[in-house]
Amino acid sequence: MNPIVALLLARYRLLPDDRGPCWYDVEGARIRRLARAVGQDEGRVLLATAILSPATRWEYLLARLPAFLVDPLTPMPTYGRNRRLARAALEGASVPTGPKVSRFARNLSGDHSCVTIDRWAARAAGYPESGRVRWYRALESAYQGAAERAGRSPAHFQAILWLAIRSGHLPRLKRA
Repeated sequence: MNPIVALLLARYRLLPDDRGPCWYDVEGARIRRLARAVGQDEGRVLLATAILSPATRWEYLLARLPAFLVDPLTPMPTYGRNRRLARAALEGASVPTGPKVSRFARNLSGDHSCVTIDRWAARAAGYPESGRVRWYRALESAYQGAAERAGRSPAHFQAILWLAIRSGHLPRLKRA
């Protein structure tokens, strides 16, 4: 077995059995409700939210998102380029996204077949916090393999570990 898959499974097995609904389903529904409340297209808002997410605390992003949806010039706690791309996405423009953002948008939209790899997912696997395409594919493949062995969808498996590492229920690992 791939050692990263083994590590992810071992960490997963340390967590309580009661894991509830998939985080992506809960948060995706929350964003869709917000989109409807402000009269915005749900798909565009899901993509814009994913674009705004890198290096931003989720709770803070969601607290500021309603104002951003009403007035896209509202300051957001993220990179300037991401604010511009999110505004363009809300207007319906085709915007470039990397693997993290595209998969995050897909997961929030209900696609559980892919895996969002961010710094927290990398930390859970004992990997460096960022890398290139090869790094992303290695981690994505490991999460997919571990999810299959655990009987979970890849997105749900990743979300369970993501929540655990962010909340401190799993310690961060240093890669040797």
